[in-house]
Amino acid sequence: MSVEKDDSVLVLLNRLDLPKRGWVVRDHWAGDLCAIGIASTRDERRLVYVSTFAKDHGKFDFECELPDGPEAEQYTVARRGEDVDFETLVDVLSAHLDDSASRSGA
Repeated sequence: MSVEKDDSVLVLLNRLDLPKRGWVVRDHWAGDLCAIGIASTRDERRLVYVSTFAKDHGKFDFECELPDGPEAEQYTVARRGEDVDFETLVDVLSAHLDDSASRSGA
């Protein structure tokens, strides 16, 4: 994967092992080097925005987003969090992204 981001984001993506989990990068914030979008391959508009900006090592802010209209810019925030650790972030990602499987009948 060729993503130009801050090392904190690249380390996070490497630790998450996205392909193994069925997740993909959806980077709607290319200009923000400390932010990345992660989505399920089953529903790429259901995503989690993750930021490492001004965070201590291993801490993350997140925003879980749901589609709210036909355009990519139309979404609803389902959940937010600040200063969570890696394990908590993985739990949030799993709950939000893997829930798309139950919604699609997979």
